[in-house]
Amino acid sequence: MQPLHLGQEHREDIRKLLMTDMETNLYQIDILYKSTPNVEGLEEWKGVYSSGKLIAVSLAVGRLEEGEPSSLCVPFGDIEACRLLGEFEGLHGGTTNLLGPRKESDALYEGLGCPPVQFFFDQRLFVRYEKPTVEA
Repeated sequence: MQPLHLGQEHREDIRKLLMTDMETNLYQIDILYKSTPNVEGLEEWKGVYSSGKLIAVSLAVGRLEEGEPSSLCVPFGDIEACRLLGEFEGLHGGTTNLLGPRKESDALYEGLGCPPVQFFFDQRLFVRYEKPTVEA
């Protein structure tokens, strides 16, 4: 398993993986639909494939210059692959903030080579539910 930069040719693989847990990945799905995955720019997608299938992805946003940390990194997928994505992200400048599921975020953080977590914010994801309308 080797992390790599993802581009337009990986768009469908990214979408399929993120849609396995749509509520958790609303942020990344929104960005995926609004822009084109590319290697450079303010939105960078990275991923890990195993046996030809994308098993983990991370989205880094807000990297202003090569080698500088991104403002935010959002991982999702296989835990060991997220750790590898953390190592890969570290080679490209790291990040200042992590957002995402606890296990994936912890794995990416570990891969960055950071010291043990001193504190974290236990945040919740809320999903809006609309009661179906009954027609008379």
